[in-house]
Amino acid sequence: MQTLEKRNKQLIIYAEINAIMKQSNQLLDIVNANQKVVNNLKAESDKLEKEINIENEYNKEILGNKVSV
Repeated sequence: MQTLEKRNKQLIIYAEINAIMKQSNQLLDIVNANQKVVNNLKAESDKLEKEINIENEYNKEILGNKVSV
């Protein structure tokens, strides 16, 4: 293979690497955004769980009701 052909092939390889790296970075951005949403949803779920537990304790202690979840 002549030098020019090798250089052309090398340029094609670099272009492919560049495209794959760009896609990988886009995927990382998606993963990071999804993780933020997951963290927010988990925090909201934890808050609701605490509120449920407080309500259940109130019902058990004050009202004498047994509340099951």
